[in-house]
Amino acid sequence: SFTLLFISGVGLNASGLSAQPPRYYMMSDLGPGISVETRAGGTTLSSSTIGNLSIGLGCASSVIRNGFFLANDWRIFPLCPLSGDIESIVSSFETNGVISVVGRSISASGRELPVQWDRQANGTFLPRQILLPLGIPQGVANGTDVYGRLAGEIENGGLRVPAYWFSATSTPMAFPLAGAGQGRRISGNTSEAIIAGVHQDHFFLWYPSRTSPGNLNFPLGTRSSIPRSIRWTADPPLVAGSMTVPEGIRGFIWRGTPPEDQLSTLGGVFSEAWDILPSTQQIVGSATDTGENQRAVLWEAGSIYDLNSGLMPVCRPGDPSLCTPTLLQTARSITENGTIVGQALLDDSLHAILLRPITPFTWTLGACAGGSPYCVALSSPVYSSSNLYSAPIYRAVSAAGNQTRSAVTTEAARARSSTSNSNLHSEAQFQNYVVIENLTLANLLSPGSSTVRVNFHFKVNAALNRCTSRFQTGNVYLSLMVRPPRQAGYYASTTGTLQFNGNDPVQASGAFASHPTGGSFEVVVPVDLSPQSINLDRLELRIEGRAASGAFAFSDGCSLSDITVQFCAQDPEAITLEDGTPLASAGVRYVLWPTVTPTPGCGELSL
Repeated sequence: SFTLLFISGVGLNASGLSAQPPRYYMMSDLGPGISVETRAGGTTLSSSTIGNLSIGLGCASSVIRNGFFLANDWRIFPLCPLSGDIESIVSSFETNGVISVVGRSISASGRELPVQWDRQANGTFLPRQILLPLGIPQGVANGTDVYGRLAGEIENGGLRVPAYWFSATSTPMAFPLAGAGQGRRISGNTSEAIIAGVHQDHFFLWYPSRTSPGNLNFPLGTRSSIPRSIRWTADPPLVAGSMTVPEGIRGFIWRGTPPEDQLSTLGGVFSEAWDILPSTQQIVGSATDTGENQRAVLWEAGSIYDLNSGLMPVCRPGDPSLCTPTLLQTARSITENGTIVGQALLDDSLHAILLRPITPFTWTLGACAGGSPYCVALSSPVYSSSNLYSAPIYRAVSAAGNQTRSAVTTEAARARSSTSNSNLHSEAQFQNYVVIENLTLANLLSPGSSTVRVNFHFKVNAALNRCTSRFQTGNVYLSLMVRPPRQAGYYASTTGTLQFNGNDPVQASGAFASHPTGGSFEVVVPVDLSPQSINLDRLELRIEGRAASGAFAFSDGCSLSDITVQFCAQDPEAITLEDGTPLASAGVRYVLWPTVTPTPGCGELSL
């Protein structure tokens, strides 16, 4: 079910282990199989992804396995084989204009035909066979570019040879040299295309529209090598792949002139590069560690990173599926928004996965009363790439008769404000962050609905005037918000004010309307979330609470007003569905940051 640069030896720290990745990733499980390619329309939009399932899903009952397309609105569509066939395998796609996917359709006898799937107006895909000449019994489409040109292979004289199609309806052009091979990937501009492929175990670059001798090049000579991706609009092309070296197998980047960049490992003898993002020079692939275990990796800014170290922890009480042992084994593709797709071992089953990058969060805790020099930041929490967890964070303000505290701790976020002197105002604020995974939340959508209502539960404790004089007046105030992570505005908010004279409340509004004497109570802030939004960070939320107290008129030094608001980050019931079911119990993956290994309850915060 669905739940959901680099010269050899560079990229290891002194201990031989990869460093913490420069960012964290929220993983989406796309089902049993493998994700092979991803594309995005920009740096802030969600990407589309293709892959292959190891089961039949959404096609005829005779289909044993088929491809899939994950749209940028997080809907999944099957890519079925041609009528009568039992299997489909997808290889590449493009999103410019009408989205098209290419691959192969396989019969029960094992015959393979090249196929292109074109997206229809309702979002689904229809397969059509790519043209094969008379006498050519089989073929495969391995790559396509934004102009609809194709690269692949056709059977000729009993051998599979590289081939080029100008379009899905044009007669293919065979490779100019005799011998077996594959056209693996294609790229190009408005005037011509370039194909990266393999001929007799050697990586080639072929320009089908050029004439010999300038139409063909073997960049690595006779070295055993295979290209995995090509990025090109003008010479030189940028190619990622793998090659044989005396020490084993190494990933490489070819930049048009020798020598090629040779990629490091995690201490083992193997690495392979599957894709490179030209704008950032980020490279994704896999490498083995000192025990020769294969792990998905990212090469960036001269270092190699084990992507397993960047997975955000979603294990928490409520649903055992959230705690499935996970090992990212291969990263196959990266796109402009930083999304990475590939394959992971979940328990003992290989699954297609998508990794959504989480941009660093930075705190701006508010605490005010008296101003400088009384405002003291004991520490300022800033996202750390070396540690996903945060120690207790406090800001304190001390003035005569005026105390305020803010904290983001390992168990909760809390703000407390109290005033015990006249004509003073005390305020404290906290922020916490939650990142929710799209697909597991989308599973909860009701038919015809685009949103899921999620409740965020805050705890409030408001203590009023403990003095006796009716001339002593004051108030407490709270503001609770669920906001975008890095922008102004809010998705939902609740405020409340309670005013009093002496021991007598005189006005209660907002959250205090049903609690006119204060005390301890819970406030629920509902938010309608859109798991199928194409905005990349739509399910990254900032949880914010603010508490303020004020005292006016006369005081004899006793405590006039005191209020605490907190969000119990590790309490499973802090985030629930509308019916009260904890989000984790509904199988939804989410992460709270700062966070630690989940423990129930809020605990006592030392403020």
